[in-house]
Amino acid sequence: MNQSLSLNYTVTPPAATLAMPTQVLSLQPEQRAVASSANPWLARLITFGGSLALTLAASYQMQVVLPLTVIEATPWGLSSPLTMTLLWLLLGLFTVTFGWVALTAMAAVAGFVTARDQRLAHPEAPLRGNTVLLMPVYNEDPTRVCASLAAMAEDLDRLGQARHFEVFVVSDSDRPEIWPAETAAIRHLQEELSDTMPVWYRRRDKNSARKAGNIRDFINNWGNRYDYMVVLDADSLIAGDSLTTLVREMDADTKLGILQTLPRLIGGETLYARLQQFANAIYGPVFARGLSAWQGDDGNYWGHNAIIRVRAFAESAGLPTMGGPRPFGGEIRSHDFVEAALIRRAGWTVRMITDLPGSWEECPPTLLDAAVRDRRWAQGNVQHLGVLPAKGLRWPSRAHMVMGVMNYVTSPLWLASVLVGLILYFRINLQPADGSVGLNSAMFGAGQMFDSSRMIALIA
Repeated sequence: MNQSLSLNYTVTPPAATLAMPTQVLSLQPEQRAVASSANPWLARLITFGGSLALTLAASYQMQVVLPLTVIEATPWGLSSPLTMTLLWLLLGLFTVTFGWVALTAMAAVAGFVTARDQRLAHPEAPLRGNTVLLMPVYNEDPTRVCASLAAMAEDLDRLGQARHFEVFVVSDSDRPEIWPAETAAIRHLQEELSDTMPVWYRRRDKNSARKAGNIRDFINNWGNRYDYMVVLDADSLIAGDSLTTLVREMDADTKLGILQTLPRLIGGETLYARLQQFANAIYGPVFARGLSAWQGDDGNYWGHNAIIRVRAFAESAGLPTMGGPRPFGGEIRSHDFVEAALIRRAGWTVRMITDLPGSWEECPPTLLDAAVRDRRWAQGNVQHLGVLPAKGLRWPSRAHMVMGVMNYVTSPLWLASVLVGLILYFRINLQPADGSVGLNSAMFGAGQMFDSSRMIALIA
Protein backbone atom coordinates (compact mmCIF):
# COMPACT_ATOMS: atom_id res chain seq x y z
CA MET A 1 0.00 0.00 0.00
CA ASN A 2 1.30 3.41 -0.97
CA GLN A 3 0.35 6.04 1.61
CA SER A 4 1.53 9.63 1.93
CA LEU A 5 0.28 11.98 4.60
CA SER A 6 1.19 15.11 2.66
CA LEU A 7 -1.28 17.17 0.69
CA ASN A 8 -0.54 14.78 -2.19
CA TYR A 9 -2.26 12.10 -0.13
CA THR A 10 -2.62 8.81 -1.96
CA VAL A 11 -3.80 5.42 -0.77
CA THR A 12 -3.78 2.75 -3.47
CA PRO A 13 -3.77 -1.04 -3.53
CA PRO A 14 -0.80 -3.01 -4.89
CA ALA A 15 -0.30 -2.59 -8.62
CA ALA A 16 -2.39 -4.92 -10.77
CA THR A 17 -1.56 -3.67 -14.24
CA LEU A 18 -3.75 -4.28 -17.25
CA ALA A 19 -2.87 -3.16 -20.76
CA MET A 20 -5.37 -0.97 -22.60
CA PRO A 21 -4.13 -0.70 -26.18
CA THR A 22 -5.19 2.19 -28.35
CA GLN A 23 -7.70 1.06 -30.97
CA VAL A 24 -7.06 1.70 -34.65
CA LEU A 25 -10.32 2.85 -36.21
CA SER A 26 -9.20 2.18 -39.77
CA LEU A 27 -8.50 -1.51 -39.12
CA GLN A 28 -10.96 -4.32 -38.51
CA PRO A 29 -9.97 -5.81 -35.13
CA GLU A 30 -9.77 -9.46 -34.31
CA GLN A 31 -13.02 -10.17 -32.55
CA ARG A 32 -14.96 -12.76 -30.73
CA ALA A 33 -17.99 -14.15 -32.49
CA VAL A 34 -20.47 -11.28 -32.26
CA ALA A 35 -22.76 -12.29 -29.44
CA SER A 36 -26.48 -11.61 -29.43
CA SER A 37 -29.02 -12.86 -26.94
CA ALA A 38 -31.87 -10.43 -27.66
CA ASN A 39 -34.29 -10.32 -30.60
CA PRO A 40 -34.88 -6.65 -31.33
CA TRP A 41 -36.23 -6.91 -34.86
CA LEU A 42 -39.89 -6.25 -34.05
CA ALA A 43 -38.92 -3.13 -32.12
CA ARG A 44 -36.62 -2.04 -34.95
CA LEU A 45 -39.41 -2.53 -37.48
CA ILE A 46 -41.78 -0.44 -35.37
CA THR A 47 -39.21 2.26 -34.64
CA PHE A 48 -37.54 2.73 -38.00
CA GLY A 49 -40.22 1.36 -40.31
CA GLY A 50 -42.96 3.28 -38.52
CA SER A 51 -41.02 6.54 -38.47
CA LEU A 52 -40.17 6.16 -42.18
CA ALA A 53 -43.83 5.57 -43.05
CA LEU A 54 -44.97 8.57 -41.00
CA THR A 55 -42.28 10.78 -42.51
CA LEU A 56 -43.11 9.80 -46.09
CA ALA A 57 -46.81 10.40 -45.48
CA ALA A 58 -46.20 13.78 -43.87
CA SER A 59 -43.74 14.79 -46.59
CA TYR A 60 -46.30 13.91 -49.26
CA GLN A 61 -48.96 16.00 -47.53
CA MET A 62 -46.54 18.92 -47.29
CA GLN A 63 -45.72 18.51 -50.96
CA VAL A 64 -49.45 18.77 -51.75
CA VAL A 65 -49.71 21.92 -49.64
CA LEU A 66 -46.79 23.78 -51.24
CA PRO A 67 -46.78 25.03 -54.87
CA LEU A 68 -43.59 23.19 -55.83
CA THR A 69 -43.91 23.17 -59.63
CA VAL A 70 -43.69 26.09 -62.01
CA ILE A 71 -47.24 25.41 -63.17
CA GLU A 72 -48.56 25.63 -59.60
CA ALA A 73 -46.41 28.61 -58.65
CA THR A 74 -46.86 30.82 -61.73
CA PRO A 75 -50.46 31.96 -61.03
CA TRP A 76 -49.23 33.25 -57.70
CA GLY A 77 -46.18 34.97 -59.09
CA LEU A 78 -43.83 32.61 -57.23
CA SER A 79 -42.03 30.98 -60.12
CA SER A 80 -38.77 32.88 -59.66
CA PRO A 81 -35.73 30.61 -59.08
CA LEU A 82 -35.15 32.02 -55.59
CA THR A 83 -38.74 31.46 -54.44
CA MET A 84 -38.87 27.96 -55.90
CA THR A 85 -35.61 27.14 -54.14
CA LEU A 86 -37.02 28.38 -50.85
CA LEU A 87 -40.16 26.29 -51.28
CA TRP A 88 -38.17 23.12 -51.90
CA LEU A 89 -35.84 23.99 -49.03
CA LEU A 90 -38.85 24.34 -46.74
CA LEU A 91 -40.05 20.89 -47.80
CA GLY A 92 -36.62 19.39 -47.12
CA LEU A 93 -36.34 21.00 -43.69
CA PHE A 94 -39.84 19.88 -42.80
CA THR A 95 -39.10 16.29 -43.85
CA VAL A 96 -35.91 16.04 -41.77
CA THR A 97 -37.33 17.64 -38.64
CA PHE A 98 -40.61 15.72 -38.85
CA GLY A 99 -38.65 12.51 -39.32
CA TRP A 100 -36.70 13.16 -36.13
CA VAL A 101 -39.91 13.70 -34.14
CA ALA A 102 -41.46 10.60 -35.73
CA LEU A 103 -38.43 8.48 -34.80
CA THR A 104 -38.69 9.50 -31.15
CA ALA A 105 -42.44 8.88 -31.10
CA MET A 106 -42.20 5.45 -32.72
CA ALA A 107 -39.40 4.43 -30.35
CA ALA A 108 -41.80 5.15 -27.50
CA VAL A 109 -44.48 3.06 -29.24
CA ALA A 110 -41.98 0.21 -29.53
CA GLY A 111 -41.43 0.47 -25.79
CA PHE A 112 -45.13 -0.08 -25.19
CA VAL A 113 -45.56 -3.17 -27.33
CA THR A 114 -42.31 -5.12 -26.92
CA ALA A 115 -41.11 -7.42 -24.16
CA ARG A 116 -39.63 -6.25 -20.89
CA ASP A 117 -35.91 -6.12 -20.19
CA GLN A 118 -34.03 -9.37 -20.41
CA ARG A 119 -32.83 -10.77 -17.08
CA LEU A 120 -30.52 -13.78 -16.99
CA ALA A 121 -29.46 -13.92 -13.35
CA HIS A 122 -31.29 -15.52 -10.44
CA PRO A 123 -32.19 -12.74 -7.97
CA GLU A 124 -30.61 -14.62 -5.06
CA ALA A 125 -27.49 -15.93 -6.84
CA PRO A 126 -24.27 -15.43 -4.86
CA LEU A 127 -21.97 -12.70 -6.17
CA ARG A 128 -18.81 -14.01 -7.80
CA GLY A 129 -17.10 -11.00 -9.31
CA ASN A 130 -14.93 -8.45 -7.52
CA THR A 131 -16.41 -5.02 -8.26
CA VAL A 132 -15.05 -1.50 -7.84
CA LEU A 133 -17.25 1.55 -7.36
CA LEU A 134 -15.17 3.86 -9.54
CA MET A 135 -15.61 7.58 -8.94
CA PRO A 136 -13.65 9.82 -11.34
CA VAL A 137 -13.70 13.41 -10.04
CA TYR A 138 -12.41 16.72 -11.35
CA ASN A 139 -12.83 19.67 -8.99
CA GLU A 140 -16.13 18.39 -7.61
CA ASP A 141 -17.70 19.01 -4.20
CA PRO A 142 -15.87 16.39 -2.08
CA THR A 143 -18.50 16.35 0.65
CA ARG A 144 -21.25 15.37 -1.78
CA VAL A 145 -19.04 12.80 -3.50
CA CYS A 146 -18.04 11.08 -0.27
CA ALA A 147 -21.59 11.18 1.11
CA SER A 148 -22.86 9.30 -1.96
CA LEU A 149 -20.09 6.72 -1.72
CA ALA A 150 -20.73 6.23 2.00
CA ALA A 151 -24.44 5.71 1.36
CA MET A 152 -23.77 3.07 -1.30
CA ALA A 153 -21.22 1.26 0.86
CA GLU A 154 -23.50 1.24 3.89
CA ASP A 155 -26.41 -0.07 1.82
CA LEU A 156 -24.23 -2.90 0.52
CA ASP A 157 -23.13 -3.65 4.07
CA ARG A 158 -26.77 -3.82 5.14
CA LEU A 159 -27.29 -6.49 2.48
CA GLY A 160 -24.23 -8.41 3.64
CA GLN A 161 -22.52 -7.92 0.25
CA ALA A 162 -19.90 -5.28 1.04
CA ARG A 163 -17.03 -7.79 0.86
CA HIS A 164 -17.53 -8.05 -2.92
CA PHE A 165 -16.98 -4.31 -3.48
CA GLU A 166 -14.30 -1.66 -3.12
CA VAL A 167 -14.42 2.11 -3.51
CA PHE A 168 -11.84 3.82 -5.70
CA VAL A 169 -11.78 7.61 -6.15
CA VAL A 170 -9.59 8.63 -9.09
CA SER A 171 -9.09 12.37 -8.93
CA ASP A 172 -7.80 14.91 -11.42
CA SER A 173 -8.68 17.85 -9.17
CA ASP A 174 -6.20 20.71 -9.53
CA ARG A 175 -7.87 23.75 -7.97
CA PRO A 176 -6.15 24.70 -4.70
CA GLU A 177 -9.46 25.39 -2.96
CA ILE A 178 -10.75 21.91 -3.89
CA TRP A 179 -8.14 19.21 -3.56
CA PRO A 180 -7.05 19.82 0.06
CA ALA A 181 -10.72 19.54 1.10
CA GLU A 182 -11.02 16.49 -1.14
CA THR A 183 -8.08 14.86 0.63
CA ALA A 184 -9.64 15.53 4.04
CA ALA A 185 -13.01 14.16 2.90
CA ILE A 186 -11.39 10.97 1.57
CA ARG A 187 -9.56 10.41 4.86
CA HIS A 188 -12.83 10.80 6.72
CA LEU A 189 -14.54 8.36 4.33
CA GLN A 190 -11.79 5.81 4.85
CA GLU A 191 -12.21 6.04 8.61
CA GLU A 192 -16.00 5.80 8.31
CA LEU A 193 -15.85 2.70 6.10
CA SER A 194 -12.81 1.07 7.69
CA ASP A 195 -14.89 -1.91 8.83
CA THR A 196 -17.05 -2.02 5.69
CA MET A 197 -14.92 -1.99 2.53
CA PRO A 198 -11.59 -0.63 1.26
CA VAL A 199 -11.52 2.97 0.06
CA TRP A 200 -8.70 3.81 -2.33
CA TYR A 201 -7.66 7.24 -3.58
CA ARG A 202 -5.35 8.44 -6.35
CA ARG A 203 -4.85 11.99 -7.62
CA ARG A 204 -3.17 12.89 -10.91
CA ASP A 205 -1.42 16.21 -11.29
CA LYS A 206 -2.81 16.78 -14.79
CA ASN A 207 -6.25 16.13 -16.27
CA SER A 208 -4.79 14.53 -19.42
CA ALA A 209 -7.41 13.06 -21.77
CA ARG A 210 -10.10 14.17 -19.31
CA LYS A 211 -12.39 11.52 -17.79
CA ALA A 212 -11.51 8.87 -20.37
CA GLY A 213 -7.82 9.33 -19.60
CA ASN A 214 -8.50 9.21 -15.87
CA ILE A 215 -10.27 5.85 -16.19
CA ARG A 216 -7.62 4.54 -18.57
CA ASP A 217 -4.90 5.37 -16.06
CA PHE A 218 -6.85 3.47 -13.39
CA ILE A 219 -7.14 0.40 -15.63
CA ASN A 220 -3.47 0.49 -16.59
CA ASN A 221 -2.44 0.48 -12.93
CA TRP A 222 -5.14 -1.53 -11.11
CA GLY A 223 -7.50 -2.99 -13.71
CA ASN A 224 -6.42 -6.58 -13.10
CA ARG A 225 -7.64 -6.35 -9.52
CA TYR A 226 -11.31 -6.18 -10.54
CA ASP A 227 -13.77 -8.12 -12.66
CA TYR A 228 -16.26 -5.26 -12.98
CA MET A 229 -16.34 -1.52 -12.47
CA VAL A 230 -19.43 0.55 -11.74
CA VAL A 231 -18.59 3.93 -13.26
CA LEU A 232 -20.08 6.85 -11.36
CA ASP A 233 -20.38 10.60 -11.78
CA ALA A 234 -19.98 13.00 -8.88
CA ASP A 235 -23.78 13.22 -8.59
CA SER A 236 -24.45 9.48 -9.04
CA LEU A 237 -26.18 7.33 -6.46
CA ILE A 238 -27.10 3.65 -6.83
CA ALA A 239 -28.94 1.54 -4.27
CA GLY A 240 -27.30 -1.57 -2.88
CA ASP A 241 -30.01 -3.85 -4.31
CA SER A 242 -29.40 -2.37 -7.75
CA LEU A 243 -25.63 -2.78 -7.48
CA THR A 244 -25.94 -6.44 -6.59
CA THR A 245 -28.42 -6.98 -9.44
CA LEU A 246 -25.94 -5.47 -11.89
CA VAL A 247 -23.15 -7.75 -10.65
CA ARG A 248 -25.39 -10.83 -10.86
CA GLU A 249 -26.26 -9.99 -14.46
CA MET A 250 -22.57 -9.69 -15.34
CA ASP A 251 -21.84 -12.97 -13.57
CA ALA A 252 -24.66 -14.73 -15.44
CA ASP A 253 -23.86 -13.40 -18.92
CA THR A 254 -20.18 -13.85 -19.73
CA LYS A 255 -20.67 -12.11 -23.11
CA LEU A 256 -21.94 -8.91 -21.50
CA GLY A 257 -19.52 -6.00 -21.75
CA ILE A 258 -21.62 -3.07 -20.50
CA LEU A 259 -24.95 -2.95 -18.69
CA GLN A 260 -26.36 0.59 -18.59
CA THR A 261 -29.02 1.61 -16.08
CA LEU A 262 -31.66 4.32 -16.50
CA PRO A 263 -30.83 7.00 -13.91
CA ARG A 264 -33.76 8.94 -12.45
CA LEU A 265 -33.25 12.63 -11.70
CA ILE A 266 -33.26 13.67 -8.05
CA GLY A 267 -32.24 16.56 -5.83
CA GLY A 268 -33.67 19.41 -7.89
CA GLU A 269 -34.30 22.60 -5.92
CA THR A 270 -34.84 25.17 -8.68
CA LEU A 271 -37.94 25.38 -10.87
CA TYR A 272 -35.92 24.35 -13.91
CA ALA A 273 -34.48 21.29 -12.17
CA ARG A 274 -37.89 20.21 -10.87
CA LEU A 275 -39.43 20.52 -14.34
CA GLN A 276 -36.63 18.35 -15.70
CA GLN A 277 -37.26 15.80 -12.94
CA PHE A 278 -40.97 15.76 -13.77
CA ALA A 279 -40.32 15.20 -17.47
CA ASN A 280 -37.74 12.51 -16.71
CA ALA A 281 -40.19 10.68 -14.45
CA ILE A 282 -43.16 10.88 -16.84
CA TYR A 283 -41.85 10.06 -20.29
CA GLY A 284 -38.23 9.11 -19.67
CA PRO A 285 -39.00 5.44 -18.85
CA VAL A 286 -41.26 5.06 -21.90
CA PHE A 287 -38.66 6.38 -24.31
CA ALA A 288 -35.86 4.43 -22.59
CA ARG A 289 -37.79 1.19 -22.82
CA GLY A 290 -38.28 1.73 -26.55
CA LEU A 291 -34.59 2.56 -26.94
CA SER A 292 -33.65 -0.61 -25.07
CA ALA A 293 -36.05 -2.66 -27.19
CA TRP A 294 -34.73 -1.65 -30.60
CA GLN A 295 -31.05 -1.57 -29.70
CA GLY A 296 -31.05 -5.02 -28.07
CA ASP A 297 -27.46 -6.17 -27.57
CA ASP A 298 -26.17 -3.24 -29.66
CA GLY A 299 -26.73 -0.80 -26.85
CA ASN A 300 -25.15 2.44 -25.76
CA TYR A 301 -23.29 3.75 -22.72
CA TRP A 302 -23.89 7.13 -21.09
CA GLY A 303 -20.63 7.38 -19.16
CA HIS A 304 -22.00 6.74 -15.67
CA ASN A 305 -24.43 4.62 -13.64
CA ALA A 306 -23.35 1.55 -15.60
CA ILE A 307 -21.42 -1.62 -14.84
CA ILE A 308 -18.59 -2.61 -17.18
CA ARG A 309 -16.56 -5.79 -17.56
CA VAL A 310 -13.04 -4.50 -16.99
CA ARG A 311 -11.33 -6.98 -19.32
CA ALA A 312 -13.70 -6.14 -22.19
CA PHE A 313 -13.17 -2.42 -21.67
CA ALA A 314 -9.39 -2.75 -21.50
CA GLU A 315 -9.16 -4.94 -24.60
CA SER A 316 -11.53 -2.93 -26.76
CA ALA A 317 -12.04 0.67 -25.66
CA GLY A 318 -8.66 2.38 -25.77
CA LEU A 319 -9.53 5.65 -27.49
CA PRO A 320 -7.30 7.07 -30.22
CA THR A 321 -6.60 10.75 -30.77
CA MET A 322 -8.49 11.97 -33.82
CA GLY A 323 -6.56 13.70 -36.58
CA GLY A 324 -7.41 17.05 -38.09
CA PRO A 325 -8.61 20.38 -36.69
CA ARG A 326 -11.34 20.83 -34.11
CA PRO A 327 -14.16 20.02 -33.69
CA PHE A 328 -13.28 16.70 -35.35
CA GLY A 329 -9.65 16.43 -34.28
CA GLY A 330 -8.04 15.92 -30.89
CA GLU A 331 -9.10 13.81 -27.94
CA ILE A 332 -12.52 12.19 -28.23
CA ARG A 333 -14.65 14.23 -25.85
CA SER A 334 -17.96 12.36 -25.80
CA HIS A 335 -16.08 9.16 -25.12
CA ASP A 336 -18.94 7.02 -23.82
CA PHE A 337 -20.74 6.44 -27.16
CA VAL A 338 -17.44 5.52 -28.81
CA GLU A 339 -16.40 3.16 -26.01
CA ALA A 340 -19.70 1.31 -26.30
CA ALA A 341 -19.32 1.06 -30.08
CA LEU A 342 -15.77 -0.29 -29.79
CA ILE A 343 -16.73 -2.87 -27.17
CA ARG A 344 -19.60 -4.04 -29.38
CA ARG A 345 -17.25 -4.09 -32.37
CA ALA A 346 -15.06 -6.54 -30.47
CA GLY A 347 -17.97 -8.94 -30.00
CA TRP A 348 -19.15 -8.11 -26.47
CA THR A 349 -22.79 -7.24 -25.89
CA VAL A 350 -23.93 -3.86 -24.60
CA ARG A 351 -27.37 -3.81 -23.00
CA MET A 352 -29.62 -1.42 -21.14
CA ILE A 353 -31.74 -2.27 -18.12
CA THR A 354 -34.65 0.16 -17.84
CA ASP A 355 -36.80 -1.39 -15.12
CA LEU A 356 -34.16 -1.44 -12.39
CA PRO A 357 -35.05 1.04 -9.63
CA GLY A 358 -32.47 2.69 -7.44
CA SER A 359 -30.24 4.46 -9.97
CA TRP A 360 -30.15 8.24 -9.65
CA GLU A 361 -28.33 11.36 -10.77
CA GLU A 362 -28.85 15.11 -10.53
CA CYS A 363 -29.49 17.61 -13.30
CA PRO A 364 -28.12 21.14 -13.79
CA PRO A 365 -29.96 23.65 -11.57
CA THR A 366 -30.46 26.33 -14.23
CA LEU A 367 -30.91 26.65 -17.98
CA LEU A 368 -27.52 28.39 -18.20
CA ASP A 369 -25.80 25.48 -16.46
CA ALA A 370 -27.52 23.08 -18.84
CA ALA A 371 -26.40 25.17 -21.82
CA VAL A 372 -22.77 25.05 -20.67
CA ARG A 373 -22.97 21.27 -20.39
CA ASP A 374 -24.76 20.94 -23.73
CA ARG A 375 -22.10 23.01 -25.46
CA ARG A 376 -19.49 20.50 -24.32
CA TRP A 377 -21.68 17.58 -25.37
CA ALA A 378 -22.44 19.18 -28.73
CA GLN A 379 -18.77 19.41 -29.65
CA GLY A 380 -18.22 15.81 -28.57
CA ASN A 381 -21.21 14.53 -30.51
CA VAL A 382 -20.26 16.38 -33.68
CA GLN A 383 -16.82 14.80 -33.34
CA HIS A 384 -18.50 11.40 -33.70
CA LEU A 385 -18.90 12.14 -37.42
CA GLY A 386 -15.19 11.36 -37.66
CA VAL A 387 -15.69 8.02 -35.90
CA LEU A 388 -18.59 6.83 -38.10
CA PRO A 389 -16.33 5.40 -40.86
CA ALA A 390 -14.46 3.18 -38.37
CA LYS A 391 -14.08 -0.39 -39.60
CA GLY A 392 -16.26 -3.06 -38.02
CA LEU A 393 -18.80 -0.90 -36.20
CA ARG A 394 -22.30 -2.37 -35.97
CA TRP A 395 -24.98 -0.30 -37.69
CA PRO A 396 -26.88 0.40 -34.43
CA SER A 397 -23.64 1.82 -32.98
CA ARG A 398 -23.41 4.16 -35.94
CA ALA A 399 -27.10 5.00 -35.47
CA HIS A 400 -26.46 6.00 -31.85
CA MET A 401 -23.78 8.43 -33.01
CA VAL A 402 -25.95 9.89 -35.77
CA MET A 403 -28.77 10.36 -33.26
CA GLY A 404 -26.36 12.09 -30.91
CA VAL A 405 -25.45 14.51 -33.68
CA MET A 406 -29.11 15.03 -34.58
CA ASN A 407 -29.87 16.00 -30.98
CA TYR A 408 -27.97 19.20 -31.66
CA VAL A 409 -28.45 19.62 -35.42
CA THR A 410 -32.26 19.59 -35.27
CA SER A 411 -32.42 22.83 -33.28
CA PRO A 412 -30.78 24.95 -36.01
CA LEU A 413 -32.86 23.05 -38.59
CA TRP A 414 -36.06 24.06 -36.78
CA LEU A 415 -34.80 27.65 -36.69
CA ALA A 416 -33.99 27.49 -40.39
CA SER A 417 -37.53 26.23 -41.09
CA VAL A 418 -38.99 29.23 -39.27
CA LEU A 419 -36.71 31.67 -41.09
CA VAL A 420 -37.45 30.19 -44.52
CA GLY A 421 -41.18 30.30 -43.73
CA LEU A 422 -40.92 33.97 -42.75
CA ILE A 423 -39.02 34.84 -45.91
CA LEU A 424 -41.65 33.11 -48.02
CA TYR A 425 -44.43 34.86 -46.13
CA PHE A 426 -43.00 38.29 -46.89
CA ARG A 427 -42.25 37.42 -50.51
CA ILE A 428 -45.85 36.29 -50.95
CA ASN A 429 -47.59 39.15 -49.18
CA LEU A 430 -45.34 42.13 -49.85
CA GLN A 431 -44.88 41.76 -53.59
CA PRO A 432 -46.79 44.26 -55.79
CA ALA A 433 -50.27 43.13 -56.78
CA ASP A 434 -50.59 42.37 -60.50
CA GLY A 435 -54.33 42.79 -60.62
CA SER A 436 -55.08 39.12 -61.18
CA VAL A 437 -55.04 38.02 -57.56
CA GLY A 438 -54.78 39.84 -54.28
CA LEU A 439 -51.29 38.72 -53.30
CA ASN A 440 -50.66 41.96 -51.45
CA SER A 441 -53.28 41.00 -48.89
CA ALA A 442 -51.85 38.93 -46.07
CA MET A 443 -55.31 37.68 -45.15
CA PHE A 444 -56.05 36.62 -48.73
CA GLY A 445 -52.79 35.70 -50.45
CA ALA A 446 -51.37 33.09 -48.07
CA GLY A 447 -54.75 31.62 -47.28
CA GLN A 448 -55.59 31.19 -51.00
CA MET A 449 -52.21 29.77 -51.93
CA PHE A 450 -51.81 27.16 -49.22
CA ASP A 451 -54.42 24.61 -48.22
CA SER A 452 -54.63 25.97 -44.69
CA SER A 453 -56.95 23.24 -43.37
CA ARG A 454 -54.62 20.51 -44.65
CA MET A 455 -51.59 22.30 -43.21
CA ILE A 456 -53.22 22.72 -39.78
CA ALA A 457 -54.10 19.01 -39.75
CA LEU A 458 -50.54 18.12 -40.76
CA ILE A 459 -48.86 20.24 -38.08
CA ALA A 460 -51.35 19.20 -35.40
